[in-house]
Amino acid sequence: MVKINMRMSLSDESKRDIVIIVLMISIVLLGLFLRTYYVAVPSIQNGFAVSGGSDSFYHERVIDYIVATGHQLIHDPMLNYPIGMNDPRPPIFEWSVVAMAYLFLPFVGSMTNALGYSLVMISAIFGALIAIPMYLMGKEAFNRKVGIISAFLIATSAANMMRSVASWGGYDVTILFFAVWTWYFLLKALKSINQGIWVENYLSLSSWKKGTRKFFSENKKATVYAALSGISMATVTLMWQGFAYVEAIILIYLVIQVFYNRFKNVSSFHIFWITIIIGLFTYPISIPYYYADVTNIFTNSYFATQLY
Repeated sequence: MVKINMRMSLSDESKRDIVIIVLMISIVLLGLFLRTYYVAVPSIQNGFAVSGGSDSFYHERVIDYIVATGHQLIHDPMLNYPIGMNDPRPPIFEWSVVAMAYLFLPFVGSMTNALGYSLVMISAIFGALIAIPMYLMGKEAFNRKVGIISAFLIATSAANMMRSVASWGGYDVTILFFAVWTWYFLLKALKSINQGIWVENYLSLSSWKKGTRKFFSENKKATVYAALSGISMATVTLMWQGFAYVEAIILIYLVIQVFYNRFKNVSSFHIFWITIIIGLFTYPISIPYYYADVTNIFTNSYFATQLY
């Protein structure tokens, strides 16, 4: 009888992948444990008490309005009473809490309890999950070891936990979660570029057209990553009106990169198009909310500054 050896041998690369997966799962679970163990139960036992200050209480008000009406609270008569004023917070965070509540609903019996669990836990969940994009960005910029260290540090950072502990009920860490994805996809887009000379004469329109066609035909993967960066950035804009800070970090990097390329005699044509693609996915997605929120979007102090 011939014995058939069914033992499967794993390659060194597969073994490293398994180790990384185990480490990342451990880091995420550690981050979730640190953010929930001492806080979640007391918060739930005290009527889903939140600890994030006035922001958290106002998030609760908007969430209650969404559940009651099915619409976003745009103009709130209770702000600046008795005149009223527009809700200064974009809608994505509150709607995310409502969406997550449906995941809790089958286990807690009522929508009121589901909303309470969702608001209490959302910051802790995103505070733990942020280790994933941090690992990917560290890995892409340097190597896997740096990625693991970055993930561990963000998961155990006291500054990060302060704004992502269970019961916080705020959007700070959720904003950072999507901001890191924005920077990661930008980095992937730039590293995926097939370097070359796309425009031979910048004073010639036909040369620009030819170079643009060549750029997109040779850099489909980079285009997709730039689009994903723009979608992540749009999520930030629809969650936080201070999204200019995220854009400023990108702009500072790109300006430095352009100057570096100039001295190295390297074309920055790809940076131009990557930036355009990000903008084309960021602003069209976010404009509808800001247009509904103000009389003239192009004079809105929050939106127009970044747009210009």
